[in-house]
Amino acid sequence: SRRLDIKAVARDDYGVKAMILFYKVGDRDALIPQNLKPDFRPAPEYEVEFPWMLDTLALQPGTRISYFVQAEDARQPQPNVASTPTFFINMPSMYDMYRGEEMSQGEVNQKLEEFFEAQKMRREALTKAYEQIKHEEKLDFEATQAIEKAIEQGNKSQQDAAELLENFQKLQENMENNPLSSPESLERMQKVSELLNEVLDDETKRMMEQLREALKDLKIDPKDIEKYEEAFKMDDYLKGLDRTIDLLTQVREQQKFNALALAIEDLNRRQQQIASETAALKDKMGKEGLNSEEESQLKDLADQQEKISKELEQLQKQSEEMTKNRKSDDFKQNPLLEDVKNIRDRMQKEDYQQRSEDIKKDMAKKNLDSAQQHQQNMLKFLDALKKDSEQISQQCSGGAPPQIDLSAFIRRALRISHDQEMLFREIAELPEQFMRGQRPEIEGLIDQVSVLQVLVRQQGSELGNDLEEYVRGSFAVDPAAIEPIRDTQRIFADIVKNLEDRALSTSRADQQEIVRRFNQLVIELMRAQDQSGSSGSANPMDALQQFKDLTRRQLSLYQQMMQRQMSPQNQQTMEALQRMAMEQQKIREALEQLMRESRQQMNSLGRLDDVMNEMKDLETEILNPELRRKVAEKQKSIYDRMMRAQKAIKDRDEESEERKARQAKELIQQQPDKPLGEIGTDTRDLSKDFLGDLKEEFPEAYKPMLNDYFKSLNIYGGN
Repeated sequence: SRRLDIKAVARDDYGVKAMILFYKVGDRDALIPQNLKPDFRPAPEYEVEFPWMLDTLALQPGTRISYFVQAEDARQPQPNVASTPTFFINMPSMYDMYRGEEMSQGEVNQKLEEFFEAQKMRREALTKAYEQIKHEEKLDFEATQAIEKAIEQGNKSQQDAAELLENFQKLQENMENNPLSSPESLERMQKVSELLNEVLDDETKRMMEQLREALKDLKIDPKDIEKYEEAFKMDDYLKGLDRTIDLLTQVREQQKFNALALAIEDLNRRQQQIASETAALKDKMGKEGLNSEEESQLKDLADQQEKISKELEQLQKQSEEMTKNRKSDDFKQNPLLEDVKNIRDRMQKEDYQQRSEDIKKDMAKKNLDSAQQHQQNMLKFLDALKKDSEQISQQCSGGAPPQIDLSAFIRRALRISHDQEMLFREIAELPEQFMRGQRPEIEGLIDQVSVLQVLVRQQGSELGNDLEEYVRGSFAVDPAAIEPIRDTQRIFADIVKNLEDRALSTSRADQQEIVRRFNQLVIELMRAQDQSGSSGSANPMDALQQFKDLTRRQLSLYQQMMQRQMSPQNQQTMEALQRMAMEQQKIREALEQLMRESRQQMNSLGRLDDVMNEMKDLETEILNPELRRKVAEKQKSIYDRMMRAQKAIKDRDEESEERKARQAKELIQQQPDKPLGEIGTDTRDLSKDFLGDLKEEFPEAYKPMLNDYFKSLNIYGGN
């Protein structure tokens, strides 16, 4: 979750009347206000902690946000105004996140190696002292000085060890929350953590204290010498450190592969977004021209394109570094290196920097036709890179489909549940109901809870919208998972109304219901996250379920279009049509991926080329308000064909189950119940017996032929 916690404090003799957060996105001139104080009643001191959810701004990497907080007092007739300095946020990309983690790992590695070298030097000094004590039972001045130095180093090492352990724990926590971390990397980091806790304990400190006591009296008993020698035996200790460094190095190598793959996928997604927004601006420019806000948006897109070019350059250097000085055996032993080599070769052949520069120049000149053409070529290049990167991602995750990360949504749901529970506790001991104005001593608290309740409601609304968008766009989560928070906005509104009416018992019941629902949402999201790593399209039923989800989403898209049939052609309608066009594109891409990954399961349907081609046409037709009825008809047709295809998959699977081979059973020959001479003389009408017991249905026209057949059996039987 892109969340920035802002804490602001204002004090004033006149009283703080208002506090507002102002922010500006990218190159836009307009300042957007965000109120931080819920009322205008002056307060001598006002402090607020505001969780700013940057996800709601739909920002892309390369976009910079500037913001400041402004407070004004209650002075009349003209208030005094105070502002903070202007702060800046640069939205990070997947590659930026990797570079930050790489630097953290490098620092921990370097400190571990320095610690390892210091421990080796201490061992040499102590070993020399042991030998002298063994043979001479005394220490000369140099040996005494060496041991004293080792003691001092030991004390310093303990401080270094504590700092090192703290840094590593932060690194491990960051990796667990980082989408770049593969399951194998996290498993190795857990092993590193165990080793560090073994070697960076208080054992060294204890041994140093023993030696210090021994130095006070050099009349050492030989038995004590053996005891001290055993205590100072550091070979195992150093081996543990060496193993720790080796494991941490392996984690870094694994992260490099995974980060390269995920960064390429992130670049591909961002390039698609830039191309989509450029197309929308081109249509707008052709119809009515661009206003100042849209021209600023165009400049932001050019900046984002430049950042993509710079990141591609860094990724090329990284791929060259990863394959540098490698032997042919290295590529055979590690298949990931071969994929990295393919990425490196493809990037070396492509002049992507010139193409990005052309896109940026075209945007500056507002030549969006040429910019679109260059963007499509860039997308083809990134699609080719993505195919190689997908192989890396799959191998880094152990060949299993990557587990979706819903931790950001889970944390937000838990925060809402926690905040709602705190508000419930604030009014838990208050009377059930009273008339407004009857209890002035507690009504101030109720008003404060009401204001905070509005903020919790807003958080719930934002989370619901973000989850809805994620579920529709990712096809990785069953929409039923977000059912617990359906209709919660109505409950939130009832809570606020009942607080205003002082119906506290009803408010408390609704507050508890909100807590229950968001806790249930957390459970459903955690279950969906756990199941995602173990499920995959290799299982036929999983492929069928994915196809069902796509069919359901196509139906939802058709229903949305039907609701928009009579909408006026305004900006709101155009934005809704753009969202639907993007969703149609996601459905098509997900269907194409399903056809590739579940080729055998979906083979009976052909390739559904006509369906996917129509979807592709719809992606542009949806944006034309004049074609809404035609689009709805096409969407209905696509949905009907997907339903028929879904039934075909199910019928074929059931038929395959019936035809499944079964182990042969031993046939036991029974003795005839009649003498051999009488067998075959039964002249019963066999057609009645067989046709009466026949379970399979057959056409009516077959009945005369079957009767003739059974009559022939009767004839040959004995007549």
